[in-house]
Amino acid sequence: MNDLPGADASTEEAIPLGGEVMKLEDNPVFRKRIVPWYDSPAVTWIRMVILLCLMGFSIAGIQVVREEPAWRAYLWIPALLGGLSATTWIICGFRILEFWMEKRKNRENA
Repeated sequence: MNDLPGADASTEEAIPLGGEVMKLEDNPVFRKRIVPWYDSPAVTWIRMVILLCLMGFSIAGIQVVREEPAWRAYLWIPALLGGLSATTWIICGFRILEFWMEKRKNRENA
């Protein structure tokens, strides 16, 4: 037998103490999505600028590694940094496009 409060003896399933389960509304009043501060367009633009600086740093690192023969084995480090920053920059670009399309859609529906 289940010792949970509100447990039914015949089915041993927990029944809420209030008697019924609160159901989600099919058409809620507030539908606007809550965007966290770190996912806002302004922060995404700042992130893209920082990523461009990282790509520049990576390009400078690749040039230094190519000039110095003793460091050739470490070419993968700035290349990895550049690749990751470029990939993240592209993802942020898609995120900005998504913000723009959602804003445009909201203007058309209003």
